[in-house]
Amino acid sequence: MPDLSGIVRGTSRHLIAAFLGAVFAVAVSRLWGLDTRWFVVTVIGILGVSAAMVMIAYFAEFLLICLLFAIPFAGFGKWFFPSSLRETVFSSPSHNATLEGVAGVGVLDFIVLGLYLHWFFRIAILRSEKLPRLNNIDFWAFLFLSAYLVSLIGTAKVTLGLHATVYLLKFIALYFYISRHFRMRHVPWFMAALIFAVIVEGGFGTVQYTTGKLLGFGLDKGAGSALDYQYMVPGTEQWHRATGTLYDSHSLGLYLAMMIPFFLVGLFDNSIRPLFKTIMAGAMLLSLAVLLMTFTRSGWVACAASLVFAMFMLIFVWKDRRVIPFLAVGFLIFLVMAPWSIDLVIQRFQKSPVETLTTRFEGFWVALHIWSQHPLFGFGVGNYIEALWKYNYGWNQDIIVHNTVLWLGSETGLFGVVTFYGLIAAAALRAWKLAMGPRNLAATIGMAILIALCAFVVEGMATPMHREPAPFAFFWILISMSVALTRPVPETTHQYATVTEIGPRLQGSVGLPRD
Repeated sequence: MPDLSGIVRGTSRHLIAAFLGAVFAVAVSRLWGLDTRWFVVTVIGILGVSAAMVMIAYFAEFLLICLLFAIPFAGFGKWFFPSSLRETVFSSPSHNATLEGVAGVGVLDFIVLGLYLHWFFRIAILRSEKLPRLNNIDFWAFLFLSAYLVSLIGTAKVTLGLHATVYLLKFIALYFYISRHFRMRHVPWFMAALIFAVIVEGGFGTVQYTTGKLLGFGLDKGAGSALDYQYMVPGTEQWHRATGTLYDSHSLGLYLAMMIPFFLVGLFDNSIRPLFKTIMAGAMLLSLAVLLMTFTRSGWVACAASLVFAMFMLIFVWKDRRVIPFLAVGFLIFLVMAPWSIDLVIQRFQKSPVETLTTRFEGFWVALHIWSQHPLFGFGVGNYIEALWKYNYGWNQDIIVHNTVLWLGSETGLFGVVTFYGLIAAAALRAWKLAMGPRNLAATIGMAILIALCAFVVEGMATPMHREPAPFAFFWILISMSVALTRPVPETTHQYATVTEIGPRLQGSVGLPRD
């Protein structure tokens, strides 16, 4: 006698599939009425969801790798600019918003959302992972977020502060996931992502510097309405400043200065094969060249300071004798580039009016005055321009103060400054422990993180660019890696499929050791 229950179940599944297919067909038929770009976006989204369902076992690892490669495009998205934004002398309201932080939806947001949905699936449905435990850097991150929230009490425009808080919250979410899931097997992908970023920024930066085209690529995401735009700083009118895929030449300079240490320290890792070291050396030279094309003095100084710090660590801490021949080769390369680079640097300093510096120094005193009026919790995050309208008694130029400490202090008070730099110090301590361990790939990454954080702090002494999307995302990834590589791998009740099979192949091809 036939199994009627099995036939019914099979028929039901087919009927449900047919019904859902019909519903989907009706929904898809409405796509033809959309504008071309939204039609393309929707189709790509459907294909992406379909691919995700097919490769569900590899989905989280795939998205994590995509996240690493997407950092240069962190600013690509739809921003919800508040109508209450003010315009300043050198910046439009929208640019001020990107400096302060504003709510929006972009490439990184979709990737992070997908990672969290898959994480929830593993914890709540598969029960293959346990709820993550907190560590000391988590508390620093949450305290920094608390400084944002507390600063909103009594601020001028709460809406601006909420936008800045939502913006920060997205990066803390990025940190929380990466810090729990980044492993040594991801290091080859991370290094490949850095090389990819340098190629992208180098390509765009070179075109921008030599031709003056695509200058506003990061501002309009390639739409074409602002590709000839570049704000002018006195003394730089004769140059086209490279901005890459970022919003500003200073933020590109910061981004490059934070990546260069990974290429530099990697050259002294015995476990990396010569071929990949050659690629890393080329990436470092390209980074330095594009950094010069940004004409950002703060980026130059930050890079120089971090490289001096790197040499000190390599010579006196690691006691690596290869530093001397490396410096000799570097000096020869410098002599080859000198006719172009030295003249460019000298012109940048000579042709820039002294007023560009005195204006910034005047802004320091204004920020100190604002901070003195609100010492503990600040005037309110996202409200620095509003504070200028209230406290700028000397009628100095209404620009955001070019100093991260003073900017945080005036907006979030002592609480914000202590928690932010406490977060950096805690991450630097973990990176130091990695660097002082056995001379392996983990120590190399730890040393590079330490030097990159040095560049981040130094650059922040002269610009307000630390919150722009790409360098801020990279900053939080560095914080995440300092946690992930110094904590034990959590046990799971079910080992879901990963791309571990792919990782060793990449590691073997580039000469990185396998974990």
